[in-house]
Formats: sequence, C-alpha cells, structure tokens
Amino acid sequence: MPLLKPAPCKILVGPLYHPRVLGSYLHDPLIYPFFLDCQNWKTRPVAYDMVVSLSEFQAERQLPYDYQNTTVAELLSHFPADAQPELLIWWGFYGPIPVDIAESPIPTLLVVSDWHENLTSVLAYAEAFDFVLGDQGLVDILQAKGLQHCAYWPSYALYPERSFLISPPLERVWDVTYVGSLNLALHPKREGYLKRLLQLADRYQIRVDTHLYGSEYNRLLNQSRLVFNYSIRGEMNLRAFEAAASGAVVLMEETNLEVRNYLPTDQTAAQACILYNEANFEQQIIHYLEHETERQKIAHAALQAIQNQSASHQFEKLLAFLPAVFAASVQDSSRPFRQKRKQQQALTRIRHLYHLPLARAPEWAVREAVEVYTGGDFTQISPSDSWEWTHLLAACLTDYEFNPISKVGYQPQIQAESVFAQLLQGSEWTPLVCFNAAWYCFFRGDYHRALPYSQKALALFSSPAFEPSPLLKLIDCLLPFGHNYFYLHWQRLVAEICRQKATAHDLSRLICWMLLILQARILSSSPIQLLAQAENRYQEALALFPEFGTVGFELARLQALQGKKLQAIETYQTYLERHFLQPQAHLALLELLLEQGQINAAQQWYQRVDSLLRVIPHFDSRPFKRLLQLIAYLDPAAETI
Repeated sequence: MPLLKPAPCKILVGPLYHPRVLGSYLHDPLIYPFFLDCQNWKTRPVAYDMVVSLSEFQAERQLPYDYQNTTVAELLSHFPADAQPELLIWWGFYGPIPVDIAESPIPTLLVVSDWHENLTSVLAYAEAFDFVLGDQGLVDILQAKGLQHCAYWPSYALYPERSFLISPPLERVWDVTYVGSLNLALHPKREGYLKRLLQLADRYQIRVDTHLYGSEYNRLLNQSRLVFNYSIRGEMNLRAFEAAASGAVVLMEETNLEVRNYLPTDQTAAQACILYNEANFEQQIIHYLEHETERQKIAHAALQAIQNQSASHQFEKLLAFLPAVFAASVQDSSRPFRQKRKQQQALTRIRHLYHLPLARAPEWAVREAVEVYTGGDFTQISPSDSWEWTHLLAACLTDYEFNPISKVGYQPQIQAESVFAQLLQGSEWTPLVCFNAAWYCFFRGDYHRALPYSQKALALFSSPAFEPSPLLKLIDCLLPFGHNYFYLHWQRLVAEICRQKATAHDLSRLICWMLLILQARILSSSPIQLLAQAENRYQEALALFPEFGTVGFELARLQALQGKKLQAIETYQTYLERHFLQPQAHLALLELLLEQGQINAAQQWYQRVDSLLRVIPHFDSRPFKRLLQLIAYLDPAAETI
C-alpha cells in the first residue's frame, strides 16, 4: 500500500511489538523503528498471528534495541550529529521507559494503549513526555489530573491482510459469537452479559470461545451474524474492527466512548453498529436476528465504514498531531517529571520495571533497588524517599524470593527478612508495612507471625484516623504482585478516583478486603486450622465485595471441609449465579450434590449449565473432563462434546 502522506521529518518510533502497527509507514524513509524482542517473532505462539518478515523494509533503518540498557542518548548515537531525528515516539508500556526520557534533547510523544493494567505507571510517566496520545478514556483521566498536553488517538486499526470478507461468502451458521478473554478478574461486568447470552442458546446458535487466532478466527467471524463485544476501557477495540471487516454486525455496549466515531449508530449516517444496555440486551439481539434484512444493511454499512481505518490511516492521523507536539516541547511547563528528585524518578522506573511481562524484568528491578539501597548515597536520601525505597525493596525482594526465576538468576546480597526488620523497628508500624509483612510471612509458611501482622494492618486501615491519600501511588509496592483481582481492581479504582467517581477510601476498603482473605487463608492453613474463624473472614470479605473475586468459591470449599455440606451447596449456587463461567465451581457443586444423594438437584443444575458446556469448546480442560463424566451419569443421552 502506498504512503498516504509522507512523514514530515525524521522520526524515531518504538519499541514496537510488531511492525504492522505502522502500516505502510514502515517503508517511509524518514521513519526509523526499533522493536521489542523482534528476533523471536518466528518462534511466537499462534496468538502472534501478525508476523511478517523483516525483509519487508530496509534493514539499515531498524535500530538496535536492548530493552534493559537502551537510553535516549544511545538511540540518538546511531545518527550523525548533523542529522539527528527530530522526534521520538515512544510506543506504549511494553518495555522499560529510558532513564533519561525526561532529558531527551528532541521532542517526545508517548502513545498509550492497554492502560487498564498499569494506569498508575502511565499517570507517573505521562509527565515525562511533551505530549501523550491515547484512547478517549485515558485522555479524560489525564485532563482531569491537569495534564493538557494530550489528545485522543485511536489505539487500534483494521489489518485487512488478516481480517477480511472471505470470497465466496461462507454461510453464517452462528447467530451470536463471542471470542475473547473469559478472565472475570480482567472484566467483571462482561461475565454477566455472557451469562445472559448463553441463556439464549436454546433458541439461537451461540458460540463463545477463547484462544482462537489467525485464519480460524477470521473464518469464525465470517460465519457469524452478530459478534458480542464489551470493551474494557470504552474503546473501539481491535475485535470490533475485525468483526466489521468480516461482514458481521458488532454488538457493543451503549456506554462505549469511541465506537460511534467509526461505526455510526444514529441518523447522521447509515447505521453500522448495534448498541445495547442492561435493559435491552436480549431485545436487541432477538430483534436483529429476526430481521435479517436490517442486519445485513448494518453489516454492509459497517464494512464500508472501516475501510479507511487501517494502521496506515491511523498513523497518518498521528502525524497530524506533530505541530502540537513541537509546540508543547518548547513550553516552560513541559515535562514536569524533570522537576522530581532523582530518587523519585528511579522509584517510578523500578515500580514499572518489576511488573513488566519480560523474562528478566524482576531481576533487573531488584538489582537496581539493591544498588540504591546499599550504595553510599542512600543515607543522603530524604526520609520520605528513604521509607518509600525501603518499602518497595521489601516488596520486590519478597516476590522475587518466591518467584521461580530467582532460583536460577541473580541472587541479591540482602533478603526481605532483614529489610522488613528495619521497617518494623520504627516507633510506629505503618499499616502498609504490616500489610506486606503479613504476606511475606504467609509466603514463608510462618502463619503464627503472619496472623498478628494482618490483624494489626486491618485495625490500622479500618481506623477512622487512617489517611488513605498516599495509597494512590503505592499499588506497585503492595503484595501480592501479579495481575490478580486486587491489582486489577486497584487500577480500576484509580481511574474512578481520577473521574471523581470514587475516593481514596475505596482503596483502603479494597485493602481490608484483601486482608480478610489473607486472614482466612492463614486461619485455614495447617497448623492453625481455625476453620470457623476462617469462614467468618471469608463471609466478611464477601460482604465487602460480593461482585468479584473467587471468595465465594473458597468459602464453599471451606464449608464443605467442615462438614457443612448443605451450606456449601447453597454458597456454591449463590456464587455461580454471579460467576457462571467457572467450570471448577460447577464441578465441585455437582460432585457435592451427588455425594449428598441429591440426584434430581444435580440433574436440574446440569440442565442449566448444559448450554455453557455446548457452546464453549475451548473450556478449561482439567475440570471439563470430569464434568463430561458427570454429564454421562446425569444424562446418558447427552452427546460427547
């Protein structure tokens, strides 16, 4: 595809996770890309189905990039002094941000997507760049925080080489299809809609799937009439472009912030999308499945509407922001990150680095943190910075100690135990220190120390005197690490706080929820085995946040362990009413019903989950095999799936 409009100046862009995000601008002689882990594209699993050959563009324009050590200065060193690039576009948060980014001698533009998993890092680093482009949800948050050097830019695009209308057309055998994540921690509200969708399976052909990619995925979309979508951030996401390109109709949440820009839904243009809400979800599906002519008209309009939304078109839109980027770069207020103390800048970097999904990122983060902590300059750090450093180091060392990578990699000269000992020597045990110390002892199996730490932390966080405002910047220092319910909901709450729809007190409430779960696990562990008390803690946690987490599942298992079988059955049923897509919980409930001789109840429950089992072919294989055995017992006439 020819260039739509050549780049106006020499531009550095990266680290790109794939060259196709630039579209035809990959071939622009003024674009100099660098790639994240590009040498391993050929060995990527099938999920990475955008793979192309590096021979598609001139190799001399590809810059070397080592995501551990690369700095802005190192990138610029590849160019003659009299022919330097005029702009650096930093692409996302897939790799470490250079330590000298705020000191870049050329203007800098940050492009952000997928911020729902690392909003706290995005908010910190947005001030290190001259300008930020992101989806509408992020722009609203940044502007609410007072950052005006930002603008909306679409994070996703159409890739016509992988998403297209197959010729000759395939029969659309599926009435409604959903392909995507079934991780309820990532998107709790989506699960409720999927349950409602599955309840239509006795009337329509419903297909729910996950881990489907490439030609098989495109073929399925070409066989679908409607494609259900519920975005994570209110964005026009990649799956919406893919569905429209295949001739299917996108079924999108009514509150989406961007879809109307690409797939019109009103009288100003031909309708190209179907919107739904809590009240009309089933009604919208049924109406358009029963009115095929209307559906086909919408599908045709959508197919036409997205033809000019390729990656090349999106990058052309990005280039239109360059005057604003250059103007922002010369303002006195640009890059306020530079005004932060060096220790604070390093704290931001290590927090972000440790949580990156790169093989050795935790090791590098721990190395940096230990070097600062043991260096001669540490005594010169301000008391507040010193406490943050020590707290961060204790958390990182804890996770690193129990991370398998630490068994074969770098071995730090200090251990978490000694750092916690220093933190706990103070005249006051802050709630954050007690919180992390409780997790550290729990991971070590030292339950007799973990319990009092967790109890003291809960008392401190629950106190009316506790001031929660500092929590806004500390999630990356709180255990347990990982993209779990606690971490992901924290990021959602930070977004809501920025929108003034929540407060920092909601964060302390979430911490109390996590502490109750931790106490329940401690109390139910050997050698303590105070199961009744553990059950009470789970009940309290469930009362705080009934809408997410696996607390109900853990509570039911604990009740069954105590011999409270009927109570456990009721808890399982309540849990599964809210979290229908949990095969292990269905399995546990069915086995418990059979164990209690409640054959009729088990058969009735099977009838409820039958549609779930029939329409999700890529179900969790471990409980699924056992479920099939139970189904054969409960319904001998059932076909093997």
